[in-house]
Amino acid sequence: MVSKYLINRRRFAVSAGLSAFTSLLFKGKAIAQEELDFDQTYDDVADFVIVGSGAGGGTLAARLVEYGYSVILIDAGPKETNIAGTVPALHASASEDPARAWKFFVKHFEENPERDPKYADTDQGGPGIFYPRGSAIGGSTAVNAMIYVRPHNSDWNHIAATTKDPSWQAEKMEAYHKKVESWLMPQQPELGFIVKSLFDSPKLRNIVVNTILLRGNVEQIKQIFPRDPFRILRDFKEFGFVEGANQAIQRVLKNFSPNKKSRGDYAQEGAYLISTATHKTSGLIRRRGARERLLEVEAKHPDRLRIKADSFVTDLIFDEASDAQSRVRGVMVDERPSVYGAAYQGPDDLKPKLRTYGARREVIVAGGAFNTPQILMNAGIGPMDHLTEMGIRTRIDLPQVGQNLQDRYEVGMVYQSKDGQPISITEECLFEPTEADPCYQDWLEPDTQTVYDTNGTLISFILKSGYTPDPDLLCFAIPAEFRGYEMDYSKKLNQVPGRFTYAILKGHTENRGGRVRLKSRDPYDTPDIDFNYFPGGYDDADLKAVVKGMESVRGVMNFGVVGHEWDELNPTANTNFAEHVMNTAWGHHASCTCPMGLDPRSSVVDASFKVHGMVNLRVVDASVFPRIPGHFIVSSVYAIGEKAADVIHQEYKA
Repeated sequence: MVSKYLINRRRFAVSAGLSAFTSLLFKGKAIAQEELDFDQTYDDVADFVIVGSGAGGGTLAARLVEYGYSVILIDAGPKETNIAGTVPALHASASEDPARAWKFFVKHFEENPERDPKYADTDQGGPGIFYPRGSAIGGSTAVNAMIYVRPHNSDWNHIAATTKDPSWQAEKMEAYHKKVESWLMPQQPELGFIVKSLFDSPKLRNIVVNTILLRGNVEQIKQIFPRDPFRILRDFKEFGFVEGANQAIQRVLKNFSPNKKSRGDYAQEGAYLISTATHKTSGLIRRRGARERLLEVEAKHPDRLRIKADSFVTDLIFDEASDAQSRVRGVMVDERPSVYGAAYQGPDDLKPKLRTYGARREVIVAGGAFNTPQILMNAGIGPMDHLTEMGIRTRIDLPQVGQNLQDRYEVGMVYQSKDGQPISITEECLFEPTEADPCYQDWLEPDTQTVYDTNGTLISFILKSGYTPDPDLLCFAIPAEFRGYEMDYSKKLNQVPGRFTYAILKGHTENRGGRVRLKSRDPYDTPDIDFNYFPGGYDDADLKAVVKGMESVRGVMNFGVVGHEWDELNPTANTNFAEHVMNTAWGHHASCTCPMGLDPRSSVVDASFKVHGMVNLRVVDASVFPRIPGHFIVSSVYAIGEKAADVIHQEYKA
């Protein structure tokens, strides 16, 4: 393979605000000031250069390679994984892994931000609220909780209506979900282990029973009482009581999935076992995501997929010819690990290692809701007034770049067992991949069902708050203490024995007032991120919906024997729910900062993912949604990665 390609015969000066190289900054200091000679060559060239390897970019890259194109895939994080990124139950540790994660600090409120107990001062890494993101091949799919829940039909139909493009309708998007699921293979937890844990821990069993009885839908409740009432007696006779009960419970639970259509749509009201992106290989249940997909495709097509890990994109390279200023030619990268401001530690080598990669056809940015608008704005694509303020010449005035930032609202209701005893299924677990951790040692035994095979979610229910047309609340039970994201949160989950959390997640949020802005024109600097929580104050519909979710959880936890087994710890029985939500809510599904639409004044990309005003620059990640879809966004991002591959292939295959 030829490693370098002649790209142009013309010389021109470059500048940080104009194209790729003018006074590249490092932590606010100029590190390079030179004229680029286009007799120089790119370090590599492919049909497509994709920036970011997460659910959008990674999925797109893999499919384009399978369609026969060559792809340079660039990510700031490492290619290698580790045990925390492999064992499903260690996902919290993975999200705080200094080698494979980034730590952003964001604003929830402009005024009095310290009202949130999770707020970190400057000496704690802030200021702001800790917001973990993946920085590795696979993006945040390499460190997330692996939850896979399909969005509602209305999410896709809204994009179809917004773009006037019927290919976005839910019935058409069904094919892309199936494509994703053919390789991601999301699955419910091992039912045998779930049932065993219920027998071993009566307190958890009672919570599961309450959830099914009080929040299960009619179809689910009917399954508890089979048409053949004597079948369970035959099971007892054939298998014994414990195994007979095991068989009966598994028959019920296997149908409790939000990814099975009910009443014509997904994620309808009811009680569920949440599917996760895990897969058994060599007898062990492991994380599966964009990274695993990419490595499989790379092994088959090493000539077409070139993965550039530990490579941070500092700018886009444009064709400066007067008749081609809307065309991007490639990207400039710094090939050193940990150079970005969100990294846990700085680079070992302070001297930049700059490389350029060229695209014969297109550059596609898939850096996520924070980094994609940052890359575009640093390249001069964004709101003119803000770019002017930053000293960056506007290439294309797109006011919505970085606007429209959206997220879920989440809160946790933490309970303490009245007897103070540990929860049996995690009693011996240290959540450390060491010889001293018996749960980890169990996981290492092939074909052994263990709590480490799961992400820790026991059971969940979906509820309609009444503030949106679709069921918007997803509440899930965790045998741990989780009050939201703060530094070292992963170490606090199981510090105190006998604690349990029912988390409430608000989907279909109405808040469109968040935004991402540059702090400086330094590409290594993190942006200013403000989610603008609850703009409607205590009358905010999202806040009221979360309160309804909390009341529903309280109903589950206070019903029958469960109410005598657990104490409300945070919030307490006397806490004002609305005030608690206002001050402590969090999110981790940032999206919508480069929304899709028809009008360049109110959107950033068109229905084919192309940036308005650009010939060959697209965005394919969570930032393109006009409004945040479903409950857990990753399933939707995977789907648009597949759709983008088809859109691009249709354009070029002729």
